[in-house]
Amino acid sequence: MAEDRSSQISLHHCLGDSLQIKKEGRPATVSTSSVVDGKYVGLYFSAHWCPPCRGFTPRLRQTYEGLLKEGKPFEVVFVSLDRSQQQFDEYYGEMPWAALPFDSNIKKTLASKFGVASIPTFVMISPEGHVLSKNAKSSVTNNPKGFPWEGEDDPSGAPGGGSNMRWIVWAFLVFYVVYTLFFRQGR
Repeated sequence: MAEDRSSQISLHHCLGDSLQIKKEGRPATVSTSSVVDGKYVGLYFSAHWCPPCRGFTPRLRQTYEGLLKEGKPFEVVFVSLDRSQQQFDEYYGEMPWAALPFDSNIKKTLASKFGVASIPTFVMISPEGHVLSKNAKSSVTNNPKGFPWEGEDDPSGAPGGGSNMRWIVWAFLVFYVVYTLFFRQGR
């Protein structure tokens, strides 16, 4: 469920003074204000090592590019939970939007502020700083034309959105891989 519209945040305060973008294929630093002011902003908590994230990123990119072509005031900021600069660089290379720099100390604070318990998580914020949805991932996937996905949090309650069955299957696969790697070695 969306947060109370009376609560308001300052994206500049939450994200810090600068963001990373790509300029002519190379990393560049720009002011946060130049990226987010007057726009709906999606905070994309994700990581290179996360298979559901790797599946969602192309869908988000397609939606993002389509909304920009339509002239919608929309920006995405990648909040990386990658484990190394190399993973960040490789994964961010697939993304057309801004990012918090990999070495930013703000990432954990943001994840805590928005209750990020699993990834991918996609938080939508209005131009006025109102949190519209703390997990709009399934809305982006299932209703890309529903921008700005106000109040469209995932109804299933499943971590990171999606159906509970998908997460049961995911948990089983993780268990199987761990079991195979650690308990069946040498047999």
